[in-house]
Amino acid sequence: MKYFQFAILFAGLTFLSACNKDDDSLSAEEQLQVDIEIIDRYLTDNNLTAQSTASGLRYIIEEEGTGDHPAAGAPVILVFSGYFADNNLWGTSNGPAVFDLSAILEGFKEGIPLFKIGGKGKLLLPSALAFGSQGANGVPANTVMIFDIELPDLCVDETTLSTKQKCLDFYKIDEYLTENNLTVDSITESGIHYIIDVEGVGAHPSSSSTVKVFYKGYLLDGTVFDETKNGSVSFPLSGVIEGWKQGMKLFKKGGKGTLLIPSSLAYGGAPPTNSVIPPNAVLAFDIELVDF
Repeated sequence: MKYFQFAILFAGLTFLSACNKDDDSLSAEEQLQVDIEIIDRYLTDNNLTAQSTASGLRYIIEEEGTGDHPAAGAPVILVFSGYFADNNLWGTSNGPAVFDLSAILEGFKEGIPLFKIGGKGKLLLPSALAFGSQGANGVPANTVMIFDIELPDLCVDETTLSTKQKCLDFYKIDEYLTENNLTVDSITESGIHYIIDVEGVGAHPSSSSTVKVFYKGYLLDGTVFDETKNGSVSFPLSGVIEGWKQGMKLFKKGGKGTLLIPSSLAYGGAPPTNSVIPPNAVLAFDIELVDF
């Protein structure tokens, strides 16, 4: 089985949506009939029952979901694995990823809106709705593709007009809060989610302040990448990540709490060398502002 990096998968899913063309040896109708026979055989061999659309797409809703159906062209958060009809794996999204339904495979454009938020199931795509007569990234021409699909969420509310990465960061933060039974006090305009456990007293520091703090920095999976171990530390806010510059101004002297910082306000795609922080990681910090 062959695993592909997500960037390559995304490029294939988007590029091929604009480049599919009919096979020279068969008419479009003949190729579709061949593909439907392959899909029907796959369903029979795997004891599955699917619904059909007029285009030849087959789909199976395994979990109904409880939310809305995505609108055509909407940005959505997806988890998927793609297979050939012999059940060999082609590739996966490697966890949740954001896609624009206006710019991916035709089968996704048609099939994803059949799911509700929280829904899971399968899409069985005739080749014309997948990678067509050109093929790409290890997919031969005129190949039926099977996708296991999960639709965790849409890019809505405060992330509607934001970047895809911010949408994904918000989803990860919301998932983290739910899993840990946490509720944020508020969300800043830039996207910092924060919890104030101890209010503190007095004024708030400014962007030019030098702060004295205790802190622990960790990934959303709990991996600690930095922390104060032998007393508090002091440093100017002018020399830290943007999430700290903005987030520390939410605390008063003596205040304690947690910052959940989207990747764009942390290290983005370029984390420190030899760090456990991966690219585009949401960072969490438990903070106590001793003085400034």
